[in-house]
Amino acid sequence: MKKFLNSVEPFNLTKEQKETLRKNNWVIVYGASDDLIEFEGAIEDEIDAWDGASISIDKNGIVEDSKFKIDAEYIDRWEIKASFKHEKSAELTSDVIIFSLDDIE
Repeated sequence: MKKFLNSVEPFNLTKEQKETLRKNNWVIVYGASDDLIEFEGAIEDEIDAWDGASISIDKNGIVEDSKFKIDAEYIDRWEIKASFKHEKSAELTSDVIIFSLDDIE
């Protein structure tokens, strides 16, 4: 996953890269503008995060409540943290994480 994350531009994924994410059951998460968190790959969604966000996920995607959390906060740039196994890179405007839904119980 880390190799894939380092080889792509998360904000401009190609159709082929999105298909690679879906086939591997991987998800990339990053902040877009100053109020959205984007999910690409095995989960395709965007979350309004104007005042920050704590996002729960399970094997099926974004859910109301779960022990698996992604926390995002915008202070001059997006800081994104996850409570489960993931890889991370730091871009100019946002942290970017990648994880596998297979690693979620």
